[in-house]
Order: sequence, then C-alpha cells, then structure tokens
Amino acid sequence: MAHNRKLRLGEWISRGIWNRIYRQYPSLLAENEENSVENGASPSAGIAASDQFLQQQGIIFAEGIHFYKLIWMLLITSFMGDIIETVYVFLTAHILMRRSSLVLGPFSIVWGLGAVILTLVLSKVKKQNNLSIFIAGFFFGGAFEYLCSVFTEVFFGMKFWDYSHMPFNIDGRTNLLFMIFWGIVSVLWFHYAYPPISRFIEKIPPILGSVLAIAIAIFFLSDSMVTAMVMVRATDRKEHPEPRNAIESFIDQEYPENVVRALWPNMNFLGE
Repeated sequence: MAHNRKLRLGEWISRGIWNRIYRQYPSLLAENEENSVENGASPSAGIAASDQFLQQQGIIFAEGIHFYKLIWMLLITSFMGDIIETVYVFLTAHILMRRSSLVLGPFSIVWGLGAVILTLVLSKVKKQNNLSIFIAGFFFGGAFEYLCSVFTEVFFGMKFWDYSHMPFNIDGRTNLLFMIFWGIVSVLWFHYAYPPISRFIEKIPPILGSVLAIAIAIFFLSDSMVTAMVMVRATDRKEHPEPRNAIESFIDQEYPENVVRALWPNMNFLGE
C-alpha cells in the first residue's frame, strides 16, 4: 500500500513537472505527441532527447531575465557569498567561522537574495551608465540591509550585525560606508560578474536546467522553512525551555543552544 502511494506521488510529481515544461516549450509537446502517435507511446520523451530536440531548434535556457535564471543565480551567488564571507573573516580575524544563513548547506541567503533583487533593480534602470547604476545600488543596498536587519529582529528576535559603533549609521542596521560599498559592487556586478554568470546559466540544457531549477527552488524553500523554525524555537526557548509539541521536541533535540550558536556564531539574541 505504501509502495503504491509512493508510486502515485512520483507519477503526480513527474506529470506536473512535464506539464510545466510543455507549457514553456510548446514545440516539444507537439513533437512528442507526433512521436507518440507514430510509435503508440505516451507523449513523454526523456530529458536527454528533449534537450537535444530543443537545442537543435536553437532554444536557449532561461534567456534574459528569466525566473529559472534567477533561481540558478540564487544558488550560485548564495554559495559564492558564503565562500567570500568565510575567506574575509578568516583573513581579517584569523577565525574559520561559519557564515551560512541556512541550517543546511554553505549558502548565504542574504547574498543570494541581494544578487537576485539587485539584478531585477538594475534591469529597470533606464540609463545604465556607471553613475545611475551606482546610485541605484547605493540606495538599494542600504534599504536591503536595513530591512533584512529589521526582519530578523522582528520575526526571530535575533541580531546578526550592529553598526552602531560606526559613523553615519542608520539605527545600527546600515551605514554610509557600506552603502557606498553596495554602489561600487553594483557597478562591478552589472559589468563584470552578472554577464559571465548569465552566459553560464544559458548554456545549461533547457529541460535539465528547468528540472533542476524546480528542485533548487524546493530545496531553498524547505531549507528556509526549517531555518525559520529553528530560529523561532531558539528564541522561544528563553521563555519556554520545555518543548510543547513534537516539532519543538525534535528541534530541541537536533538544534539545542550550542548547535544554534555554532550555526550562527555572529548572532546575538535581542536583549543580550
């Protein structure tokens, strides 16, 4: 019985993914339906054969500012951001510190979301010269950093950075120096980093890229949900140390205070 339910679930997921792919690439559906009529098979070619057919048509995966490209960019830049922060802390503080935002994997979601939103913002800049890009990045970076800080404090009762000791700071959540840094990074991103990353993503076979993009999105959503639950429970333990349900009991067992501190060593609870 359980085996049959797993088979039905797998078939439902597979059918849903292929239906989405067919909506995105109608020519593939027409080709598969034609082959199914000739061969008496169901209209579903394999991934490799479908990719070969689309590439022969000159179809490029996630061309332009595409949703799937943004998902892949989230994965790549989240990983790159984690590596950059880890190396920076090691070189400046001589400490090998975990800098990942999520409980699973070496991913800094702040860097990933920042890169995705920054790409969308810069794509809307009408005059894409260095000055306009710098100004857009300057204000975007300040607002993004400020809102991220507010979000973690309000929803999780945690603070991951505090610039109160720096001049020209805004509530300790961002400051003029880092806003200038965001402006410079925006210019570098737009001219030197985004183009090669975009070309790399567009070289991925269309069907494989689409299937993996869906898997990446599911992974990040699941990882973010688990991370949020761990953060909420870590703060809630200050007032309710004993678990009140099975989920809290599981989190307390797998993510006690010492594990939470190891996951986010630069984090402080509000009031500490």
